[in-house]
Amino acid sequence: MRTSQFRNTIKTVLQNDMRVVLDSAAAAQFYTNDYIATITNTATTTFGSAGTALATSTGNMSDKNVRDIVDRMKTLLIPRP
Repeated sequence: MRTSQFRNTIKTVLQNDMRVVLDSAAAAQFYTNDYIATITNTATTTFGSAGTALATSTGNMSDKNVRDIVDRMKTLLIPRP
């Protein structure tokens, strides 16, 4: 294996490892969150508190659901990162 191929392979493996670590860290924060948004369909978002979901997720996320979540975050005065 040539040196450039070896470096590219190492770079790819490290990027994949970093992706897994960052995804795991984000997931841990999501699971410990006080507020839970559940997508019940493409037009309805249900919000729970104390880490409890009030509904079962039965739909795929749409732009309407994202707007609902952003509006709720603004209402709760959750700061932007």
